[in-house]
Amino acid sequence: MASSTGVEAPEPAPPSGDLKLVITDDGDADTPDDRLVTYADFAELTLDQVESDKHLGKTVGIWSDRKLKLGKNADPEAYVERAKELAGQSDDRGQ
Repeated sequence: MASSTGVEAPEPAPPSGDLKLVITDDGDADTPDDRLVTYADFAELTLDQVESDKHLGKTVGIWSDRKLKLGKNADPEAYVERAKELAGQSDDRGQ
């Protein structure tokens, strides 16, 4: 799929379906730190809420069992470079 910049965008990853939820009425939805939640999983949850009001007025905390491991299952520098490509920008600072 080509964007308006002409750069070919990769196909989005499907939701992994491994989200965990904690739902409270008191505003305290404590979740584990350093967990990986994909855009696809978050989008699926958000779209589900469009069709349902079961969490309306509640605090919803989300996480997955997958731990965030920089350089292994997440590469921030690659995300930055990809965003620049998609935006048609270059880093003029030489970094």
